[in-house]
Amino acid sequence: MKNFVINITIILFLSSNIYSQWFQQNSGTSANLGSVFFIDANIGWTCGTDGKIIKTTNGGFDWLEQNSNTTVGLNTIQFIDAGNGWACGSNQILKTTDGGLVWSVQNFPSSTNLYAIQFVDTNIGWITSHFADSAYIQKSTDGGVTWTIQHQAQNEYYESIHFLDENIGWVTFSAGLSGVLKTTDGGNIWTQYNANISGSPMDIWFVNNLIGWTSHNTLGSYGISKSTDGGVTWFSQIQESGKFIHSINFPNSNIGYAVGWQMYIPPNPDQEFIMKTTDGGSSWYEQYRDVGVLNSIFFVNDTLGWAVGNDGEILTTKNGGVTSVEEENSSITPNDFFLFQNYPNPFNPSTTISYSIPEIEFVTLKIYNVLGSEVATLVNEEKPAGSYGVEFFKANLSSGIYFYRIQAGNFTSTKKMVLMK
Repeated sequence: MKNFVINITIILFLSSNIYSQWFQQNSGTSANLGSVFFIDANIGWTCGTDGKIIKTTNGGFDWLEQNSNTTVGLNTIQFIDAGNGWACGSNQILKTTDGGLVWSVQNFPSSTNLYAIQFVDTNIGWITSHFADSAYIQKSTDGGVTWTIQHQAQNEYYESIHFLDENIGWVTFSAGLSGVLKTTDGGNIWTQYNANISGSPMDIWFVNNLIGWTSHNTLGSYGISKSTDGGVTWFSQIQESGKFIHSINFPNSNIGYAVGWQMYIPPNPDQEFIMKTTDGGSSWYEQYRDVGVLNSIFFVNDTLGWAVGNDGEILTTKNGGVTSVEEENSSITPNDFFLFQNYPNPFNPSTTISYSIPEIEFVTLKIYNVLGSEVATLVNEEKPAGSYGVEFFKANLSSGIYFYRIQAGNFTSTKKMVLMK
């Protein structure tokens, strides 16, 4: 009985990872990670509590700790190329010009809280901060050596920053009202727009000078709002109670991702989640859920991204988090049911399984190991007549023989495939 329970646990773990297409990476740390940034498919950094900064040069397969020269908690990390980067938190800004081998520390007054930082080139950047009941937006034109106050307000909080270039940028604020500050001249003039949103804005992201989103949290609920006029007006896209969104990221005007956590009453643990939209935020669906808290998400393109969270958690996806990629050939209606041999076979890391159905049917396509235990469900829905190809990723499966089986109405077929690492 004990072995049976262990086997079921392993199968469920594999099935969950494969279904979501978000995979765990070994960070080598137990620190709470609050920000992640990649400059390409291979090189990236994440930072967190106790001054922790870790770096990868192979897409997260290996993460190596860097000497940050600080023990303060770090909120944000950002790079503009493989050498030049900044991180900030508490009352310190860290800078590197060699990819993180050496980090220099710039101290602010001890009661200063630094929230976010963004540079658009090696010289020009902004930070948001709070000191002595006032919120500040400060700008640097010398790579972070010196900072000049551009905007200040009492009894407010300035949080996330997003700049498109050296002129156009936004900063979220919260006070009696919540909304955004916008500049079109590099921060010389900031214009305030009330977003008419509930709670405090947490993150902001614009894909061009008109279209952008902000996530906002209040006690026990989260929301995502969108602007199509550069931040002047905002309309709510989603509002849900019991959840908190920490970070959003939009690779383009249609595809976007959001991460956060859902609070549960003890002894039930809090649960982290990843959501995705493919229609510019009009609709969102949950891709991933597990025990934990996720704090930051970043994509280098439509499909390749990372999410980080508490206890050193790092997740990655190579296909936008979807279970499979399907293509329908609607120009030719098949004459019969058929399940094709996967290609390539043997495979590593992925293979395509193709099938055809001559009429509308409810289709299931599942993967099994040699013991007959299900390890993945690739298709489980009604499909119109057509030919389809489903891409299957190996995830954390071990090398060996696997079987895939289709059932469409009265038609069933099973074929063998080999995963070879």
